[in-house]
Amino acid sequence: MGKLVKLILKYALVLAIFCGVAGLLLALVYERTAPLKALNQEKAKIVGQQKLFPDFAKIIDGEVYAASGELLGYVLPVQAQGYSSDIELLVGLDPAYQISGLQVLTQAETPGFGARLTEKSFADSLLGHAAAGLRHRKDGGAHDGITGATITSRAVFDGIRREVENFKKSKGAE
Repeated sequence: MGKLVKLILKYALVLAIFCGVAGLLLALVYERTAPLKALNQEKAKIVGQQKLFPDFAKIIDGEVYAASGELLGYVLPVQAQGYSSDIELLVGLDPAYQISGLQVLTQAETPGFGARLTEKSFADSLLGHAAAGLRHRKDGGAHDGITGATITSRAVFDGIRREVENFKKSKGAE
């Protein structure tokens, strides 16, 4: 029995050392790559803003202005919990709070289903619709969303609607 206990302890010690070294390496890699990840996320946000409003000169608190000072619309960051991941996107709104564009920044939804929210056809289906009335057909709204990805579609619709409502409240517009 003593020999078996020594063998178990030996393997446990080897496993503990291996896990400790792996954990330290993982922490080191995370520490080194965190600033790059943040920089890439900021670049993706800027590219998304440029795609939503190609002619913008400045963005102040979500309000998008042309070089002439004219209000072009609004750009809002939206975060939603999809079926299998957090979804981060930018939504472009015209001055009447109708959707003028959608840019997905990050998502890890199911390929072939929820991941289809990155397709142009999904964003195009929302163009010109009032953000306040954005609801899935299963919830009494007018939008079908993505076939086979009701949870993802509902999360995006609810997230957009929530952020637009919060934005309007912060601006005193209702």
